[in-house]
Amino acid sequence: MPITVRPITADTCLPLRQKTLWPDRPLDFLRIEGDEQAQHYGLYLDDALVSCLSVFSLTNTARQIRKFATDAAFQRQGYGSRLLTEVLEKLQAEGINDITLNARLTATAFYVRFGFQVAGEVCHKEGVDYVKMTKTR
Repeated sequence: MPITVRPITADTCLPLRQKTLWPDRPLDFLRIEGDEQAQHYGLYLDDALVSCLSVFSLTNTARQIRKFATDAAFQRQGYGSRLLTEVLEKLQAEGINDITLNARLTATAFYVRFGFQVAGEVCHKEGVDYVKMTKTR
């Protein structure tokens, strides 16, 4: 099965964001401020979107990764890792030096494997615990 990573639209991300991150919320809950200007990437297995994430510009050299979602049926198989690796390589090639994200507390070990470090206190939103993580080159 061919695997491809490619730019996608915010609207393409929404159903996977909903299914994976907030299945009990309406689709519009998954739309966030700045989606129209952000860069969105998807990993496809054949023609099926199995993982997506969005990259928001903070400054000329800083970006924030948001709404990283991998379909539960495809988690722990390397698809999310491949998507994140390819996006981080692209950002590095563009001269992006600082990357931040707000990780679900349950996912911090995943991000540590990619060089992210915890950079803040745990916060709670909608019943989920998050922590800010950063990666600086």
